[in-house]
Amino acid sequence: MKRGTSFVEIMIALLIISAGLIGILEISTNYIKTLVFAKEMFVLNSALQEKYQFLIAYRNKMLEKDFTRQGPGFAREKLPTGNFCLEFDRNNSKINTSSPPCRYNFLNGNNSNINYFINVVNSEDLSIVNVFASSSKSFKLEVNLNGFLTRWHPLFQ
Repeated sequence: MKRGTSFVEIMIALLIISAGLIGILEISTNYIKTLVFAKEMFVLNSALQEKYQFLIAYRNKMLEKDFTRQGPGFAREKLPTGNFCLEFDRNNSKINTSSPPCRYNFLNGNNSNINYFINVVNSEDLSIVNVFASSSKSFKLEVNLNGFLTRWHPLFQ
């Protein structure tokens, strides 16, 4: 007579297979969480870098505007101090400053889940800049970008 597989053997085989599948599924879900975290961190860091570069351009524009109006030697740094938001108004092509809380908007006009603010402390030789951003889409992320705006501009020479 042929002997078939017993119920116990089938259950042991299913247990081994299910343990392997659970391990593979756990690895894949952790991989997806890591990808989502990396994407959110990349977007958050890109937003911080954009605001920092925008602040540098804003400061330089204010210096050049002051220079053309009053001539050389009269330029003063007109960068706001404290906490503020910096936004480009697409309707009238002007740069607006406002007080926090600030919501980051993507270039295509879509709103994001990123809140940010810029903090500037002016001293005689340089401006200390801190750009803070936070996101709460999937993970609660907070990122800080520190930098200096030195008096490298030709108007300071």
